[in-house]
Amino acid sequence: MGAALNFNSNEAQLMRLHNADADPAPCDSKAVGMVYYNTNQNALMVCNGKTFTAFAYGIPVGSDAKAPGLSCQHILDKTGTKKDGQYWIDPNGGNNNDAFLAYCDMTKDGGGWTRVMTAKYKFFFGDGNWNSLNANLPGDANYSILNLRDNFKVNGTYTFRYQTGVSGDWQNGPVGHWTSWQQNHDPFTSTTDGSDFKQLGGELSTTCGNFNGLHNKYTTYSYTCDPDSGDSVGCWWMQVVPKQDYDGKGYLEGYLGAGHYHNWQALWLR
Repeated sequence: MGAALNFNSNEAQLMRLHNADADPAPCDSKAVGMVYYNTNQNALMVCNGKTFTAFAYGIPVGSDAKAPGLSCQHILDKTGTKKDGQYWIDPNGGNNNDAFLAYCDMTKDGGGWTRVMTAKYKFFFGDGNWNSLNANLPGDANYSILNLRDNFKVNGTYTFRYQTGVSGDWQNGPVGHWTSWQQNHDPFTSTTDGSDFKQLGGELSTTCGNFNGLHNKYTTYSYTCDPDSGDSVGCWWMQVVPKQDYDGKGYLEGYLGAGHYHNWQALWLR
């Protein structure tokens, strides 16, 4: 007892690690190197003296409902995949009973983007479906899982990407304009002066004193928009998560100044 296994003599044949759905013991300095198989995460877990962390997966993260990622970014971090497409995610964590397929952009703008909303003109959301629509159809042109948006926050910060296009849809239409940014408030319930906004990439709309995040100050034509707490509602031009038609020309945007339109839009979180 206590002697090392002789692998040359096949003494480790059919060796099985302890299986558990949660850490079987505290991970502290006395447990460094302790290994077990987590049946919830389908992963080999090792104690580093502070916490158990996954170092190998029995099922690649995101490839199966039994091994979902928390988000597309989490899957990218764990697997390094460079393939766009549908992956299993479970944004609220815990057990994987409510995992679902989502569309992940793993290649553009740093990758790791989870699609949380798309719309194709002339579709408009309503109060009953703007934050949850076709959640089981990640390839649909009109889609929303915005009810899960808070699960994507990191230390209170949302990381968004917004795309628009004048032809096709989010899958096959060229992207005409896009912006990626961070903001620290919920754009569907709060409005700020824009001081919590940080641009990451793309271009900014030029209306409302230039884009500084999405806010809920003006929601007549969309569920979130660009006027901040210091703007007049009359300067709005970003019709994000469209609610009703403005003048029959498409969804409104302000990338090239007031009065421009697009045929489809997509909102992503990372």
